[in-house]
Parts: sequence; structure tokens; C-alpha cells
Amino acid sequence: MNRLSVALLLMLAVLSGCQGDRSEPSAPAPAVSEKSGEGPDSVAEEQPESHSPPIDESPELEIPKFEPIVVPVFRPSDTRPEYALDDYEPRDIRRLSSRRIVLFTDVEESQLVGLGQSVDALYDEWVRYFGELPPSREEDEYQLTGYLMKEVDRFRAAEMLPDELPRFEHGRHRGLQFWMFNQEFDYYQRHLVLHEATHCFMTTMPGPLPPHWYMEGMAEYFATHRRVDAETLEFGICPPSREEFRGFGGVDLIRQEVEADRFLSVANVMQLGEREFEQSKTIPYAWSWWLCQFLSRHPRYAERFRSLGQHLSSGDFTPALEAAFENDWETMEIDWALATQSLAYGFDVEQFAFEFEPGQPLAAGTEKTMDVSSSASWQSTGIRVQAGQTISLSCAGRVTLAQVPKPWESEGTGITIRYHEGKPIGRLLGIVLPDQLPADTPLGSIPEFLQIDVGNGTSVTSPTNGSLYLRVNDFWNELADNTGAFNVTVKVE
Repeated sequence: MNRLSVALLLMLAVLSGCQGDRSEPSAPAPAVSEKSGEGPDSVAEEQPESHSPPIDESPELEIPKFEPIVVPVFRPSDTRPEYALDDYEPRDIRRLSSRRIVLFTDVEESQLVGLGQSVDALYDEWVRYFGELPPSREEDEYQLTGYLMKEVDRFRAAEMLPDELPRFEHGRHRGLQFWMFNQEFDYYQRHLVLHEATHCFMTTMPGPLPPHWYMEGMAEYFATHRRVDAETLEFGICPPSREEFRGFGGVDLIRQEVEADRFLSVANVMQLGEREFEQSKTIPYAWSWWLCQFLSRHPRYAERFRSLGQHLSSGDFTPALEAAFENDWETMEIDWALATQSLAYGFDVEQFAFEFEPGQPLAAGTEKTMDVSSSASWQSTGIRVQAGQTISLSCAGRVTLAQVPKPWESEGTGITIRYHEGKPIGRLLGIVLPDQLPADTPLGSIPEFLQIDVGNGTSVTSPTNGSLYLRVNDFWNELADNTGAFNVTVKVE
């Protein structure tokens, strides 16, 4: 008999003992009463049979507890090269440093004011957006090295420009280092430093990276910045003017593409890959910047979009993106198309955001009256119109669009001394928005919106089904100081 057979027989024997003998129990032995004093031949009263379970006197088994093994995660060690003074000073290269960056450059010092401070401040912004990086095994602080080059041969001679580094037009990053050429405009010089530094941060941890449009769009998003005061910088903004942001052409490029009927939907932008970025050094960057700006700032999408930053190296970015927006993709495409048509310097995504409130049909020949605030974006009238229906609108009242140097008051016709999007500010405007995109809407085409120039009153026949929205025309970043509302009457015939 082998060992396995013996073990099985022993197990069966133990199990049989635990279950007890299945035969009839023997009669209990007579007991001697200690209280009566009778002899051993006297039989005590019969005791009732006990059915209590047997007491298990074996020691309780102790199950060992296993603590989960926590494997620490570290970011890659810092392997940046170190240079002695004799390596670069004779070649007119200077070393500047701050907490988060070491910069080697031959550019005039006047063009470098605040560069280190800007990278230091942006690091804190990265952490707020993406979360803290893991520590390094050496427990050193996170720091980058940048090479800002005016005369490239100086850096080659100092062995600061690797021969195997692929050619680049403006800038290139690798690990904790980036290289860039001197730029014509001071603003864009800082912009490009911040762009390449953002790439370094986003690629710190090894692993599958998010799609190209996201990597480039977020680098552009963080790099678009301005100084609020001597101590504060703001990142991720929409440039308020062309003059202050010379070298950054994102706003102008988007407007040119839309006017040339080369609009890209959200889905189109998310299909931009490395090949498109290599073919065009400007337009894909502009579209990717604008999409990241739009989704990072819009109250309806911002929280979900920012959560994608937790998947920089997990490989789960695309599934997380699809899950985040699967229930309102069509709404986002309508929002995006309308915002893109309105994009201009100073565009404020948060001020633009409005609630989608599909309307109900209004019986033919009946009227509905409502107030339209001058300080809000598009406002739903609660009226749904059908293709072929005639809409009549009339406007009464006055609104105030500015307080200094004196109040700017306007009726529905607007104030003709200042224009926005080709219409006087203060003018009443309308739009019919589809509740959802038609199934045959071509990818990359602007959904059909009925734009209505209302003024003090107008009538128009709707070519599409949808809900009617109204607003008072003004710059998107100047709505906050507006007061008052127009009283508008809508009649559907």
C-alpha cells in the first residue's frame, strides 16, 4: 500500500470518529446513590439520556494571517550628464539653475528673465493636474536639464548635443533633458521651454504613453501662460490678445481652418497621430491645444477629462477616455462645434458653457415671453421648432454692457461702435441647436445650426429641427460686468 492510500484511510477513520458510531447506544450502567447510603446493590433513579453534542477538547486551529506585500514604486534614477566649467564656459555657454531646471544657454541674459521661476511654478501645476510623481531611489528632487541654443556648434563642441538625437525644427525632449533653438519672440521662447519641460514630466514614468494628440495638446495647454503679478503665473489659458502672445498662432490657425471649411470634430482631432504632426508642424498642434483647452476648462467635461491624467503610463488611457464620455459624445460634439465657431482671442470656455435644455413644441399661433440675461451664455427658450416652421421674435428693454468710463446701454439692435463676431455688442442673437446629431452627419462637418440675427425683432423659417436658444452678443471674457435682461416674445406660426 502506498503513502497516498494510507493517508486516505487515516482521513476516513478520522471523519468516522468525528461523526460518531451509528449503532444503537448501550444501556447506561446503574449508578450508586451517594445520598441514600444504600449498598452497591441498590439502583439509583434512571437518568435521562443526554443528547448534548460531544465537547471538542482539541486545540483551536490558528489560521496564519498574511500581510499583502507592498512593492515600492520609484521613478527612474536621474542619469543627466554633469559638466565641468571648463566644458562650457570657454564656449560662451552659461549655466543657470533653479529648483526644477538647470539651463545651459548662449542666449542673452535679458531673454532669460524668469525662466527658472516659470518652470518651478509649472511643476506645481503638473502635480495638481496629474498627481505626485513617485520618489526616486536616491530620494533626490525632480529636476530637468534644458539646452537653449543660439549657436548650435558651441553645444556640439561641448558635447551637449548628442549626435544620435533626431533632427528637430523647434525643440526635442529625451528623458529629463530637452534641447531647443533660440526663438524670435520672448513669449514664445518661454512657451517652448514650458512645452518641452511638460513632455519631460509626462514621460517620466516608463510605460505605454497616451495618444499623440493628447501628449502634444497638453504640452501646448500648459505652455500657454501669462504673468498675473510679480509672484504669480497662470497656465492653461486662452490668449487674450495676439500682441502679448507673439509666436503662438493657435487661435488664428483654428479660425483659418474653420473659414476654409477644414473644421475638425472631436473625433477627428483624436485621430491625429505622429504622422500628421510630422507632416504639418503647426495645424495639428493648434487643434490638439484647442481640444485640451476646451475639455480642461468646460464645467461639463473638465473633471472627467482631468481624470485621464492618471493614466499617463498605465496603457488604460483610451478605454478610460471612451468610458468617461460614452454617454454624452453627441452633446460634446455640438458643444465643441459651437465653441470652435466662436473661438477668438480672449475666449472664455467657462463663460461660454451653457445647459442643454431641449424645448417642447409651441402650438401654432401662440406666444411665449421670457427674459434673456445679458451676462450669460446661450439660454434655452424651452421652445422646440420643426423644419419649415416660421419663428417670429420681438425684443424689448435695455441692458448695460460696461460700467466704465460710463454705463454702455443697449437695446436689442446693439451698440455699433464695437463689434464681436461681426455683430454689434449688445445685439440679441438666436440659434436653433439640434437635440442630437443626425445619423448622416459627416465626420468633420459642422452640425447645421440656424443662426438668427434677432435685433429688435425678426422672422425666420427654420431649415432644421431643434431647440431655440438666445443670448446677448458680447465678448466671451467680458460677460461678468453686464447687467439687465431683454424681454423677448417668441411666436411660432
